[in-house]
Amino acid sequence: MPTGQLIASNVLTHLGLNSPDGTPGASDSNTVLSLLNVMWQAWGVDEGLIYAVTSGQFPLTAYQQNYTIGAGAIWNVQRPAKIYRALAVNAKSFTATTTATSATIAVTDTTGLYVGQGLLGTGIATATTIIGVTTNTSITASQAATANGTVTLVATGLNRNELRIIESGAYYAHNDLGASAATPEEIYCDYNADANGYSRVYVWPVVSEVQPSYLELEVGVAFALWTLGANYQIPYAMQDALEWAVAFRALSTFGVAVQPQVAQAVQAEGAKAEARMRQYTSFTRQLPSQAVMAPGTQEAAALQAQQAQIQRGA
Repeated sequence: MPTGQLIASNVLTHLGLNSPDGTPGASDSNTVLSLLNVMWQAWGVDEGLIYAVTSGQFPLTAYQQNYTIGAGAIWNVQRPAKIYRALAVNAKSFTATTTATSATIAVTDTTGLYVGQGLLGTGIATATTIIGVTTNTSITASQAATANGTVTLVATGLNRNELRIIESGAYYAHNDLGASAATPEEIYCDYNADANGYSRVYVWPVVSEVQPSYLELEVGVAFALWTLGANYQIPYAMQDALEWAVAFRALSTFGVAVQPQVAQAVQAEGAKAEARMRQYTSFTRQLPSQAVMAPGTQEAAALQAQQAQIQRGA
């Protein structure tokens, strides 16, 4: 999970202007950050959709077909730009005593509680998991509690069933949209914002059980600008591509200080980074490869010819 500062430091290291274990000056870091944000916005204009990847667990309600998702919605998180993975998760409810600023949570019965389970409830920060269990005494959370109290918490992850992510046509093709089952099989998300700025997530079949059940989502969320201090949850391959692409763009800014052989290497890696970005765009948008290639290139023409042959049954 890199920060903007880490990206800037790595870019300057690629340029030979910062030692691998060094910390660059504020001026150089801000220069790189500015280049990163300009490039980021330019890629946005080109529909090079780049998302921060995050995950969360959201409660399912018996016999409820759809849920709003967005800031202030039923599922109160940032509205997703893309859902990559969805799992239906059964859970265990238990009574616990939390102490603000402490990761130790007192419990009298740890039956069914295991390291790695997600943890939800009042006084529990988002994305908290169980990292330690002391039998019938306490559990240790990955993050400190935010409030004092004796509350009902939920440990998730006992049974995890992956759902198929489908499009609207496949969802509405079901003859019985109100069908129910213990565990959903499919999920469809209408990403278009409604009047409140919410998207809507549909599950099929709907949950029939009254026991605590949750939907665990791995989603891509949009963010506008990079800052030096903030953390960004992005794939490592994306981080590497960003760093080399920014280093390539920084050559004109830092060119006099960059050694010729280093500049040559950065130019080569920068070109590769652009290609990886196009591949990532293809994955994100779920488009065929030629749709994100530069028009008129030999690669695009070859793929178009290949697809034409497949369509003709060759």
